[in-house]
Amino acid sequence: YTAHDRRDIGPKGRQVLENHLKKNDDIRVFPGEWRGSFRVEAIIRRPSAAIVIYNKNSHIPLMRLLNSMDGSLRGQKQVEIIIADGGSTDGQTLKYYDILRRNGAAKVFCGKGMPMPALLNAAAKEADRENCLFMDSNVEALGISWLYDMLSQSERRGCGGVGPKLIGQDGRLVYTGITIGIGGWQGSPYAGTPDDRESGQKLRFTGTLRTVSALMTPMDLFFNAGCFDESFNETGFDTEYCTRLDRRGYSLIYAPNVVMKYHGRIQKVADADGQDRMRYYDTVRDTLIRGDPRYNNNFDYALPSPRIAVRPRPAAELNELYRK
Repeated sequence: YTAHDRRDIGPKGRQVLENHLKKNDDIRVFPGEWRGSFRVEAIIRRPSAAIVIYNKNSHIPLMRLLNSMDGSLRGQKQVEIIIADGGSTDGQTLKYYDILRRNGAAKVFCGKGMPMPALLNAAAKEADRENCLFMDSNVEALGISWLYDMLSQSERRGCGGVGPKLIGQDGRLVYTGITIGIGGWQGSPYAGTPDDRESGQKLRFTGTLRTVSALMTPMDLFFNAGCFDESFNETGFDTEYCTRLDRRGYSLIYAPNVVMKYHGRIQKVADADGQDRMRYYDTVRDTLIRGDPRYNNNFDYALPSPRIAVRPRPAAELNELYRK
């Protein structure tokens, strides 16, 4: 919904809308991402969710993430947290796991020696919920409505996955969705630029795919689609999963009103081991040749952000495996 004028509708305007819309449902109105816009939320039911967090030898980032989620999860019995441990040996991390278990705050699934996609698949099987949110322990949730906002999108008919906007510690964009072909592999448009909410320019352009650093997907769909591809080791399996869903006609939704902070560096496919690079290349080769259907082919794939070039370089020509 968008207001007719370009000014913020303000508290009084939101109250007028709420009074007009409210019948028997719990309806709230919030400011939108652009001036003069707003969002209407009607809470019909509260779907359940499992939050699967990958962690290894990192008790401080994990503690920060769980603390940031506390305000949203307090008292919500339909949400469970599962820590997918990649084989931690650090004493402080193991001690923190024991505290979480004793307090009933989270389950801990240990998968020493398991590749990351196999570990996440196994951890998800431990849950009995309608939706699954995969997260990296380097993420920090901002605000208190992020979980509801992601569930609202995940419950939409035809939704395959939902991803938030990730910003870095310096407030610059880290992730707004993935576009296949940037740099010859993949990239997130506008990564590294300021998060400029006022203009909304960066929020209008989003990539096709989502990242496992913060990816929500309906649980039934996840298992029916075959889960994450366990032939990957630790990089690229999330792109492969989203590509699979996209080719089946499911929507992959970017939720810019859900903002999370990422502490660290998201691993790039270009820096992955040889097996993951080859598996990823097999997955996206056709897209590299033809171009990402949601990216203007007049943009130069050699540049990290969308920019029209007189002679744009195709994505395939930038990929060393294609040139061989």
